[in-house]
Amino acid sequence: MAWRSHGETNAGLIQALTKNGLITSPTVADAMAKVDRANYVLDKADAYRDSPQSINYGATISAPHMPGMKVLDVGSGSGYTCAVFHHLVSSDTGPKGKVVGIDHLQQLVSFSIKNLRQDGVVVNTPDAGVEMVCGDGRKGYAPGAPYNAIHVGAAAPTMPQELIDQLASPGRLFIPVEDEDARAFSGGQSIWQVDKDEHGVVMRKQLFGVKYVPLTDDWKQWPGRQHMPNALDDYLKEQRLLRSLSIGEDGAWFYRELPRWDGNGKYCVSAATARSYPGVKELFEAKELIEWIAFGRPGHFLLVTETYAHASERDAAMVRTYEKDGQIFQVPIRCASFGYDGSWVVVEEDGEVRSRGIIELLETELHRKPVRKVDLSHLDPSAFFIEYTDGTTTWSLPAQWQSTVQLVQKMTIQTEDLSMKRFSLDEMNSSDPHHVAFAFGPLQNQYCMASGPRYASRGITENMSEHLRRPGVKSALGIGEGGAWFWKSGSATTLSGATRASYPDVWKISKSGEHINWVSFGPNGYYIVSCKRRVYASRAATLLRIQSDGYEVPLRTASFGYGGAWVIIEQNGTVRSHALALETRNRLREKPVRFVQLSQVHPRHYFIEYMDGKTRWFLPTEWQEYVEKVMAARHTPGFEPEDRRQSTGR
Repeated sequence: MAWRSHGETNAGLIQALTKNGLITSPTVADAMAKVDRANYVLDKADAYRDSPQSINYGATISAPHMPGMKVLDVGSGSGYTCAVFHHLVSSDTGPKGKVVGIDHLQQLVSFSIKNLRQDGVVVNTPDAGVEMVCGDGRKGYAPGAPYNAIHVGAAAPTMPQELIDQLASPGRLFIPVEDEDARAFSGGQSIWQVDKDEHGVVMRKQLFGVKYVPLTDDWKQWPGRQHMPNALDDYLKEQRLLRSLSIGEDGAWFYRELPRWDGNGKYCVSAATARSYPGVKELFEAKELIEWIAFGRPGHFLLVTETYAHASERDAAMVRTYEKDGQIFQVPIRCASFGYDGSWVVVEEDGEVRSRGIIELLETELHRKPVRKVDLSHLDPSAFFIEYTDGTTTWSLPAQWQSTVQLVQKMTIQTEDLSMKRFSLDEMNSSDPHHVAFAFGPLQNQYCMASGPRYASRGITENMSEHLRRPGVKSALGIGEGGAWFWKSGSATTLSGATRASYPDVWKISKSGEHINWVSFGPNGYYIVSCKRRVYASRAATLLRIQSDGYEVPLRTASFGYGGAWVIIEQNGTVRSHALALETRNRLREKPVRFVQLSQVHPRHYFIEYMDGKTRWFLPTEWQEYVEKVMAARHTPGFEPEDRRQSTGR
């Protein structure tokens, strides 16, 4: 009867499991009745099927006949089994206890916490009956040991001794294991029951065959990598944050990292590239900073550096030139890709698309909206992936890839609501005239700030420095990639000319006559622009919320951060964010926020100004002297000085 006990509702599922003899204890039935499985799955239509359901990252929610009364749940996934265990150990007839769930992906831990709270379970508070933690569950969770019982929700390659060691005496471990003996059962896995008696004697018993996802390393659960060259796969295991990635033939590959605190983006070419693309090897050894590479068939490539585009001799037509003042210049290229049977696409910096040998469908999609990135398949003329400048995507890919691609796209737009703490109307409407304008740059050691007549900066262009030196109060600053920047003083605003290439949608908004309040520049052309009447953003459907009148919810401030993090403060003070460091999240909870900036090169660096004029920041040590001097300009009569011990980064 395993995995055949389906229902139309949660009650129907439990009734079917009981009828088929998979639930024999009224206590278990009562506990499961208190946990609606629909709160723990992605596809609500299959919530009451007695079968594993995907919850992303290569994980599943177990079939509901598997859970038991456990106090440590290894591979806790969606949190479903933890919820059932909680109601079991908290039942009137059973002992009170605490359930600990552990998973090695923070994304799944956050997902489970949200699910549990949605289901009414108190979690991760001092008196909560459920604690969800991130860690390697194969090693158990020593701070909570010993455990009366341990449940493992994924198949281990061998019996983990560390879990047995963390069992109490008496205690029981319930674990699926992959081994030679399991092949005599179904699917190459079997459930083992490991009992430790009151004297510490351990007995093992093989129960029945099962099919679980493997208990594995965290990097192996990240989707989106198939048939990678081994060396590249090793690099990606480290979860590097990449600006560009390309794969050629015969083991050739290239990646460039995003800038971070210890450098402005390393890049690497595989040793095998020298065999199939000797021209790339020569350019790599010339030590010119490579932005990206498009690989074609062996010998065919387009390599773009900070200053020049180099094409293989047979592909010279991909790069156009023009003459100005008697000199020859290249037309800058935004992206390019080689495809099937020598086809190619080039998107130039002004958005113009040029191509050779591509199918009509792809041609249509490339001209639907401005394109940021395009990739073609070398093997299939109909396969492609396109990202537009507004952050939306379109693609035609093999059917077996599509769920993975959808999953990767969902991963980048997960949000967490930090608006749990509410403030009084007076707090929300508090005001202080001493405003600070601050902007992190996208590169290491790059920022600018201004308050009143004072300003400070590092690593910005001379043109932006000149605007900082102009008299008047600067109300908004922004620094983007490729020389893009925004400046506002009074009603006057300026966007650098380089913004047109790096953030074409922002440039278009500025030229439409919209009055811009501020601009937040993100990596890879992402942006948020607040105007007098509207708010615009890349991936607007995710970042922005819509009011009943059809317009975007007004924003007070917003910022992009390191590794895809972002934060938005809506006009009413609500904070919405994704992937923030814990310290930053805590600072945003303290009181109503007027202004926030996140560093794009360091996960913990931030600058926050509250509605009452107080500030907090965590910045590089070498910046602090200059930041202090600018902040001193705010110390006017009647203005309360800040507590340096709290506001200065360490």
